[in-house]
Amino acid sequence: MSSPAYLLVTHGSRNQKSQASTQIFLQTLKPHLPNAQLFHAQLEGADEPLHQQILHITQQSRTQGTDRLHILPLFLIPGVHIMEDLPQEVALAQEILSLTDPSFKLSTLAYLGQQLQNHPHLFPTQSSYQRLLLTHGSKRPDSLKLIETLAQTLHSTPAYWSIEPSLSSQLQTLTQQGQQQIQILFHFLFPGTITDKLHDVIQAHRQQNPNQTITTTEPLASLPSFQTLIVQILETSSHAEPRI
Repeated sequence: MSSPAYLLVTHGSRNQKSQASTQIFLQTLKPHLPNAQLFHAQLEGADEPLHQQILHITQQSRTQGTDRLHILPLFLIPGVHIMEDLPQEVALAQEILSLTDPSFKLSTLAYLGQQLQNHPHLFPTQSSYQRLLLTHGSKRPDSLKLIETLAQTLHSTPAYWSIEPSLSSQLQTLTQQGQQQIQILFHFLFPGTITDKLHDVIQAHRQQNPNQTITTTEPLASLPSFQTLIVQILETSSHAEPRI
């Protein structure tokens, strides 16, 4: 029996902290999937486009007798990347495979952010604190519905990096309301340039409001239960109906 092949697709980053965190996370997954082939590819920042990375990976997995690659997009919101760019790259790879290796199939799983809706327990929350769910944001109007739903489940208020309402404005609003205990839930996969800048915003607010208590969670890949969830998603995909 051939071993299942899994491909985790991330956005990609030039930030060394983000790159290191990604590699560490992938290394921690491997012992939990001892009978599987585990691959990683980037949508941006790689030496070649995603469809070429996928084709190279299918060749490697073919040598192990595998005829299907399960692709898990590690993206948190349905922005342009997940709704347009990634599907186009996967479709192009499948089109080429239909000519070169027609029996090999690519199965794209629901992107991570969609699956997180059923796992709000991943975020360690403090019951007595007013919470902000802090995420990147997207200019696609329909992408915010997912964040608003998750924020409701977590009894929190959304704050965004790339659009309004921003972290700074939401912190100011809570301060004006007299909130003294605030917890910021980081809805980011890995630390990097953006999370560093957001921490600078938090630190500046702390200095201006020394009587407030502000706590933050780690990015998702650093949370203990996140690794377990990814393993569960991947193993379940091997027995589920494929999504192309």
